[in-house]
Amino acid sequence: MPEPTDLIRGGSQVTVRQDLAQESTVSHEMAVAAAAAEARAEIEARIVHALHHPRNIDLFEQAIIKDCRRSSFADIALFRKPVGKKKNAETGKMEQSFAIDFSIRFVETAIQHYQHVHVTSRIPYEDVEKAKLTVGVVDVQNNVGYSTESVVDKLVERRFVPEGRKHHGQRQNTYGDDVYLLEATKDEFRLLIGAERSKLIRDQGKRLLPRDILDRAREVIDETLAATTTQDPDAVKRRLIDGFAKVGVTVSMLLEYLGQPLDSLTPKDVGELRTLWNGLKDGEYSWADIMRMKDAPAEGEEKPEPRQKVRDRILSKPPLSEQGPPNAG
Repeated sequence: MPEPTDLIRGGSQVTVRQDLAQESTVSHEMAVAAAAAEARAEIEARIVHALHHPRNIDLFEQAIIKDCRRSSFADIALFRKPVGKKKNAETGKMEQSFAIDFSIRFVETAIQHYQHVHVTSRIPYEDVEKAKLTVGVVDVQNNVGYSTESVVDKLVERRFVPEGRKHHGQRQNTYGDDVYLLEATKDEFRLLIGAERSKLIRDQGKRLLPRDILDRAREVIDETLAATTTQDPDAVKRRLIDGFAKVGVTVSMLLEYLGQPLDSLTPKDVGELRTLWNGLKDGEYSWADIMRMKDAPAEGEEKPEPRQKVRDRILSKPPLSEQGPPNAG
């Protein structure tokens, strides 16, 4: 074998060039092995700690119920997601229906009280347009866990292309407006991955928590919210308006959604807005998603035209003074 003519060391690889014609690369997986050993040591330490200090279910229930009695926690404990229109059994009318569930903040707090829950996340694949995120949640005391994957889109919608940004075509949004698909910046991608990671932790973590205690927690949350709204409804409305403003939803947008003045809101309306705001804040959906579901026709109804197209069609008509007489036939 010829003697090596050049030796390059870099990272975890050693490259040996022989006579500038034959090149062989010896890959050292020491870094990978070290990372695996570190992860294994971490979860083994958690298991040992759980065996020596097992959780107390009664203490867990006491802690989470105590949190649910605090109005500030109850405010952020639930989120509401529009799921389309359904017929109201009492009135016989089609009404917007919602799925209500525990928020990311609630499940994070519950997991902390529950103890001995190990959370892992990694990105096994990534390219220019998407990234695959894998999240696992394991109860190390009972050796029960769940893992799931999600594909995160790395393209974001913008109405114009800022200087220096790359775009991958354009499409129409739910309002009929043309938007550009831009490559997400590092900060935008970090927010997208963080939001999706939190959702997966919530969904998988909730499966580890005792169902009966979750049901009791939901009852206490409803009681706390009802009492807070009854005591000072105006203060609750002001906090909601301020909260929506922080996520880019103005008062006029709220009025469009509600179809009534804010002064006439009932406790039910306040509860609906509160849980919608939690979903917006946690990245469960956008305001455009909410309005699209609100405007979507019920099954069997005719689909309405997008608002922008209706507006364009109206503006394209000549003034009445320029229009001919209506057809008599």
